[in-house]
Amino acid sequence: MKRFIALGALALCLLSGTAMADKARNIASDADSQYHAAHLENHLDTTDVYCTVNNLRVRNQINGQKVLGHLEQADTFKIIEIEGGWAKIEVEKSAKTSPDSWPGLNGWVSADYVDCYCSALQYNANTVNASSKKDTDIACRNYDEVIELYARSIKEHWDGDKIVELGFEPYCFISSLEKDGYILKDLDQDGSDELIILSRDSLESSRYQNFEDMLYAVYTMKNGNPIRVLDSWTRSRNYLCADGGIYNEGSDGASYSTWCIRDIKNGRIVVREGVQTADKMDANGGYLEGGVYLRMTESHKLYDGEEISEEQADADLERYQNMLLNDDSGFVPFAEYKKK
Repeated sequence: MKRFIALGALALCLLSGTAMADKARNIASDADSQYHAAHLENHLDTTDVYCTVNNLRVRNQINGQKVLGHLEQADTFKIIEIEGGWAKIEVEKSAKTSPDSWPGLNGWVSADYVDCYCSALQYNANTVNASSKKDTDIACRNYDEVIELYARSIKEHWDGDKIVELGFEPYCFISSLEKDGYILKDLDQDGSDELIILSRDSLESSRYQNFEDMLYAVYTMKNGNPIRVLDSWTRSRNYLCADGGIYNEGSDGASYSTWCIRDIKNGRIVVREGVQTADKMDANGGYLEGGVYLRMTESHKLYDGEEISEEQADADLERYQNMLLNDDSGFVPFAEYKKK
């Protein structure tokens, strides 16, 4: 009996050790948790964080009972808010291996299971060392510094690894001081300009002839600092609309695609309207042959909107593409940038 008790105690210790290891920075006490949550506030509105476990519950509120989805280690997300040891997150890119997360998933997770890429020295100082972030936009204090960072990436011939460190796919990143540049435009009508990084050709009707021609990133000012609120990647391409909206074409696989108009609201990207495709399913959740077109709105859940006809979907898609900006008069190539 004593042997079984001892083995049981050992197993419990091993299980406890595994659970502890899953937590960020080997958190082992309430004091550790409080310190960790305070440090994560340095990373608000950035994606330089990651989940330390798979299948982390995303709840509707702090310590809420309703589970909205699950966060995976491979997902890309940002922290919106920290409160009481909880982190409010929003998924930006859902990994192919993630069964229950999607771009736009928004809710609360335990901050103990969210970590950052700070070194031990940076973490223990409870600050992000800006000098070590000189090749990332997190350290930029104004739009001039963001523009200079992009221009420097071309002048210094950054390789794919450095581009990935900045948070982009190499195939969806600027490549020329002449054809790539920026526009300053007040997209959300709050009296302050956003900074839009894009190719000149993305503002022309021939934009679909070259894969590289797109809007690469959008920055807005929040708490006196520029933050990146949107970027493009292979399966999520963006284009600027004449009315200040952003047209997005996205895909999560053969059966799941989106075409939508998005806006900036309160420093975040929200869906204005759109169309999405999804698998056709019966009332019990079984898959049926063929697919369906669904309506997208600001309040909808991804792949869970009102069903519409193919004709309506085609008409909406044509309308969205007619909303694109075809005027490069405000475009400034990086080669002509002059610091204010």
